Amino acid sequence: MAYRTHDGSLANVLCLASEQQAIIPNQAVEAFLKRIHSDLKKHIIIDDDMWQAYYNQYKQAIDQGLGTTGFGTPNWKLKQELKYNAATFAAFKNHAEVKEVQALLIDGDKVRKWEDFRDKALAKTGKYRKRWLQTEYNHAVQSCRMAQKWQDAVANSDLYPNLEYITVNDDRVRDSHQGLHGAIYPINDPFWNTYFPPNGWGCRCTVRPTDKPPKKEKSRPDMPAMFRNNPGRSGEVFKALGSYGDTDKKKEINAWVQNKMKFNIKRQHKTVDDVNATLQDFQKAYPETFARGFKALKAEQNRNNNGSTNMNGTIWLKQDRINRVMDALNNIKKGKPTTFEQEDALSTLWHEICHNSNKLGFKKIGAAQTKYMELANEFVARKTLPVFFEQLGGKINNTSLTETRKSTGYNDWVENYQKAIRHFKADETKVLTDVQQYLFNESYATQKNGLSEALMNNAKVDVKKKEANTFIQKCLKSEYLFDYWYKYERK
Repeated sequence: MAYRTHDGSLANVLCLASEQQAIIPNQAVEAFLKRIHSDLKKHIIIDDDMWQAYYNQYKQAIDQGLGTTGFGTPNWKLKQELKYNAATFAAFKNHAEVKEVQALLIDGDKVRKWEDFRDKALAKTGKYRKRWLQTEYNHAVQSCRMAQKWQDAVANSDLYPNLEYITVNDDRVRDSHQGLHGAIYPINDPFWNTYFPPNGWGCRCTVRPTDKPPKKEKSRPDMPAMFRNNPGRSGEVFKALGSYGDTDKKKEINAWVQNKMKFNIKRQHKTVDDVNATLQDFQKAYPETFARGFKALKAEQNRNNNGSTNMNGTIWLKQDRINRVMDALNNIKKGKPTTFEQEDALSTLWHEICHNSNKLGFKKIGAAQTKYMELANEFVARKTLPVFFEQLGGKINNTSLTETRKSTGYNDWVENYQKAIRHFKADETKVLTDVQQYLFNESYATQKNGLSEALMNNAKVDVKKKEANTFIQKCLKSEYLFDYWYKYERK
């Protein structure tokens, strides 16, 4: 019997770490050391700017390894977890560096002069910003590439239920890793919680989905705690802190990271200017939501629209919806539940924000193309609405809004599309991911293709393109006419 593998030749399964250089600018290091030198009472536990410099490097590595992820999709959620883990690692790394530098402040019973302190600090701590940082950067890239492989393998586990451990099989492979080469275990086997690559700094091992039967490894090494990890499952790039964790300040550092990474609504909302300030903060925290930046929220003048946007950062909402958005944001800030009307208003705002996530921007399209585009956008906005609430710091109470939203003229279209998903026995989460990726990255003129391809690619039955397109066309009817067609006219 011939067994299948999900990818092709060995050359296609090797995911080697990036050659990109991780760099902390000299001026940033100089400024950091000056802040430490002027802090003789050692109040600094984490230097904010240096932490940010490290975190930016890890974020870049995560983006490079995991690639583009649509807001609210499983991979986007995974990326947020990986970034939070990297932020924590960066904080402990910087704290360890701060302690080493602070130890150089005093020479005997005197404060070291700046020039002497700087020279000794640079010599002592260069390892943090050079060799160690580059190694950590490469590890982050490789971990995220493997996390993506894990996500893909899980998504295709009905076809390829097992994973095979693969080394590069050259003279540089560690003996402990070579002993794992060729091992095959089911995707859900606990083996992959400990031995999923990368299994060490600079590890080049990978996995290959397959339907070959399970096969035990030649030898199983005792994996160090840092590498007993499956980043695609755990959401962690760095499983352990290593020497950076040698501190009695763990509680304070973890609290600092939590406060730093969590989006907080900072103000009461009494005017639209207050909402604009909060949306500016939101855009800084989640820049992927506004491909061209956020400009302003204004009152909608067209009485036929609940909301609109120029897709260049400006959004218009009806004044009553702006008022409800303000009330909703105030409730979230206070930790109070939001009402149905407030959540419906935030749904309108989120619909317009999703338009601004399209990377190509506004281009004039025809009436039919506009309808398909609005169907795709409302479907994505509706299904990712709970994530929007979470990122604002709240929680959606009226989850019915993710299924039906009668305040929008696109409601029947989306409900019809959801019926098409069920008809073809498609995985709605996978359909959402595909529609969202197409919506945010492709022309608005071709969104019909994105809607139909999502059905074809994720259906559990064979779907021809003509059949999928027919369903998409019928989705633009009223719910009554769609149901009539489906029951009496469909062939």
